[in-house]
Amino acid sequence: MTPPLFRSYVVSLMPIIIRCFSASDGHPSVVKDWQQCLSNLIMAILDTYDTLRTSLIVPRSPLPFEKVLDNISQLKGTQFHTLLVDNFMSLMRQVHPEH
Repeated sequence: MTPPLFRSYVVSLMPIIIRCFSASDGHPSVVKDWQQCLSNLIMAILDTYDTLRTSLIVPRSPLPFEKVLDNISQLKGTQFHTLLVDNFMSLMRQVHPEH
C-alpha cells in the first residue's frame, strides 16, 4: 500500500497538474507548446504504481508487487521515460529486497 503521506502530496499537486491542461472541447488536452518537465515524468510512474497497488479508485484487488513492476517495465520507452523507469525499478528492489 502507498503511504497516506504520499497520497496527500499527490493531491496537493493536482491543481498544478490540472492547470497544464485545457478543456476546449470537453476533453482534457495538453496546452499548445507544452513541454513535459521531470516532475511530470516521475509522477506518471508513481501514479501508475500507486493505482495498480491500491484499490481506492477501481473496486478491485491490488495487483502483486512483481506484476506492477512488470507492467511499468513494459511501458518503458513508450509511456514512461526509460532512465526514470530503470531508476524506479532499482529503488523499488532496494526498498523491497524480498521480491
